[in-house]
Amino acid sequence: MWRIILVLCAAAAAVDVREARRSLEAANPFAGLQAQLDGVAAYFNTSFSLAIRWGSDEASTFAAASGDDDRTANTRMTTASKFPLGSATKTWTAVAALRANASGAIDLDGPAAPHVDKLLENTSLEQLYGTDAITFRELLSMRAGVQDYDDELFRSKVFAENATDYEPLDIVLDANHTLLCQPGTCGAYSSVGYVLAGLALADAAGAATWDGFDQKAAALGDRSNGADFAATSFPTSGSCADAGAIHEYAPAFDERRRRYGFFDIIDDSCLNGWAMGNILTTPSDLASFWYALFTSEDLVSADARRAMTAFAPLTVGWSVGLEYGLGAMLSGYKERSGNWSRVATLVGHGGEDYGSLAEINGFNPALNFSITLAMGSAVGMNCSNSLGSNYGAKGQAACYVYDQVLQAISSEIPRLECGVDDARRRGRRLDPSEDWTCVPF
Repeated sequence: MWRIILVLCAAAAAVDVREARRSLEAANPFAGLQAQLDGVAAYFNTSFSLAIRWGSDEASTFAAASGDDDRTANTRMTTASKFPLGSATKTWTAVAALRANASGAIDLDGPAAPHVDKLLENTSLEQLYGTDAITFRELLSMRAGVQDYDDELFRSKVFAENATDYEPLDIVLDANHTLLCQPGTCGAYSSVGYVLAGLALADAAGAATWDGFDQKAAALGDRSNGADFAATSFPTSGSCADAGAIHEYAPAFDERRRRYGFFDIIDDSCLNGWAMGNILTTPSDLASFWYALFTSEDLVSADARRAMTAFAPLTVGWSVGLEYGLGAMLSGYKERSGNWSRVATLVGHGGEDYGSLAEINGFNPALNFSITLAMGSAVGMNCSNSLGSNYGAKGQAACYVYDQVLQAISSEIPRLECGVDDARRRGRRLDPSEDWTCVPF
């Protein structure tokens, strides 16, 4: 939380934050964003859904969608379309843990093993990892030393046997069980750690099996049946089609012929690692979640929020330098001047499935609004663009849309550097030297 306070203080020097907030609260400035979303969807030939929330009532919500959902039936994406968003689940798992800690069902700084072990089959945390001292806080803050699962192996399994639900225990048992460090002494991103935390929470809630745990009620409490979260669910079995999800498009590569195309994974399992990744929701529901989380005590207390935002950099693996708290990360953006933006910082959590993602998903503490932008493919699908451009879609599109959101709030906010100029957005190939051939869906 201190980091957020410093961000706010620094922001005031460059932009009149209070005036920008007042202007946002007084009127909906986002009417022009539909055209911007249409433009970025056309450029990357994919679909997007955007939601922004800046107040406690429905009138303080903006939502827009663009692009095709089902490319075979030519149906369009809508603001009611539901996205599987992978690691966006982690914040909900962390909130459930903080609520359980507040109720006395768990001790955040106590060992998770007494709960986890009851749901592990014929093994224990100590047998797997050589210790039973890993705490809930260490699991949720990515500081347990637990190695992550092999994403390529899991991806191969999922695509080869797409109707199979790979259960949480499958993922835990498939992972490497050699600790990266002693618990609490390093930071390494680990979805397996969140599966273990989920198992512990299931036992603490009185569930005899992992799929008997009500993830939504555990995170939302009395608000779990509210209209703000009616579109949110946490599938525990079956395909994404059965769960009512969007059509998701994943890339497929022919290395020999240097060709790549796309395929629809809507019939794949929507379990997605359970407590680490099985949320199915709309951007509007997620924006409501982030707004409630950071502007009220409906979900967790102010002390719990401070625990969530006690950010520290991760130190091992692909995530080195990522500022991570408890189920939340700090995301920064650079201005075109090259300076880090003090007004664009988000507290949130990205999420990806193999065919959808939300690069922007969180709360802006400087301007007091929440935002989620979801994308209906894993990469851009414009065969007029290079492979590099299509792979850059998630970051460039998210940055471009977020820049437009900030400009709608106040033109005094410095423009963001999104890594691609306007001419290239209009269709110029970003890297003509790449020799991959793209096959349209």
